[in-house]
Amino acid sequence: MEESKPIFGRIVIIVISLLLLVVLFIDVKLFIDYNDDYKNKLTEKENYINDISLLNKKISENDEELNTLKSKYKDIDKQINNLKEDFFKKAKQLENKILNNETNKKIVYLTFDDGPYYDTTPLVLDILEQNNILATFFLLGKVGDKVSKVYEREYYNGHTLANHTYTHKISRTNGIYVSVDTFINDVKRQENFLSDKFDGYKTSIVRFPGGSNTAGKLKEGIKKELYDMKYGWVDWDLGTGDGNGSDKNNSDIAYKNIFDNLNDRKIVVILMHDYSRVTIKALPKIIEEFRNRNFVFLPLFYDSVKVNKN
Repeated sequence: MEESKPIFGRIVIIVISLLLLVVLFIDVKLFIDYNDDYKNKLTEKENYINDISLLNKKISENDEELNTLKSKYKDIDKQINNLKEDFFKKAKQLENKILNNETNKKIVYLTFDDGPYYDTTPLVLDILEQNNILATFFLLGKVGDKVSKVYEREYYNGHTLANHTYTHKISRTNGIYVSVDTFINDVKRQENFLSDKFDGYKTSIVRFPGGSNTAGKLKEGIKKELYDMKYGWVDWDLGTGDGNGSDKNNSDIAYKNIFDNLNDRKIVVILMHDYSRVTIKALPKIIEEFRNRNFVFLPLFYDSVKVNKN
């Protein structure tokens, strides 16, 4: 019995030693894992700091680039307006030379009413772009993503955007021709619509829906209000005949409607509608014939002889 005590004691010591070794191993394993995690976190932190430094550097470089661009394009709207003013000044000089018989050049103003239309107006714009022509679009107020893109294309391509009232509701009972105020309010609504769409843009040209004679007895009162608002108004000399309710004519008739009646006009405004597929089909041939007859294509501008100011 006495010998069993030392043996038991040694067993206890061995067991305790093994337990300590196990605990030590676990501690070492935990320490190694912790150390690895710690190192990984330090590496992540270092990478994060490096990324932040690189990002700050890029931001700084971009700031410099942005400042350079700001300096280069400072007052860009003013520069664009100056270019337009210079262009229209030269257009006015050409008009004067034509009226004084100082040149054999002539001018045609292509105008398109009642748009834009998301399906047909782009076809008109394609033809104008292909022929390097700027035209005039008398616009209504229309909403929707598809049609919005067409407004933008007309604007950014440099065409003249003009006011054709917001609703184009030709009526003497519940439309724009009820009174002078109802007409002017619709013009103002369209003015605000275009201004909101194009960062303060304001056209200075109006076309009466149906033509100025459609206003009847209201015409003189409307003209006075438009004049006070710094607007000029435009009718037309000739057209393709596409505004008769539907595309009843074919493209040959649309062409003949213009050139059979052009006579000796030297400055002419052409009425068309960009919903008309007949006009769209006739347009390339119309453009070609005007060029053959020595006409220059221009967009309308406020000081043009074709824009009425009274």
